[in-house]
Amino acid sequence: MTQKRFYDQEFKLGAVKFVLQEGRSINSVSDDLGLSKASLHNWIKAYKANQTQAFSGKNYKEEQELRQLRRENEILRQERDVCQEEIQGFVFRALGKMEERPSGTTDHPGVSNNLKLLLVKTSGGER
Repeated sequence: MTQKRFYDQEFKLGAVKFVLQEGRSINSVSDDLGLSKASLHNWIKAYKANQTQAFSGKNYKEEQELRQLRRENEILRQERDVCQEEIQGFVFRALGKMEERPSGTTDHPGVSNNLKLLLVKTSGGER
């Protein structure tokens, strides 16, 4: 499978101008620049439809950065989810030990009120 190639606005406009202003054929320009004939034909069509807005979408660097940020964001979400599961497991184990404490004791030395609150916040309910 071939990797999709991205061309910036300047490159596309240059290729289109070779055809429209210099009178070169689509075949020769596409061969010289290593493009598919269909891509060059589509660029010419887009340019003729609206010269001022032709190829004014996001540039390649912005698209590449956006893809990278989305990947990093997904990794961070996964890491967050793993951490939340670990914290919940720790708190549940700690509270389980607290419930097994000997009668007459008022609190378990290993479980603070902050951990109990964290459990409520991460689990979405009260224990």
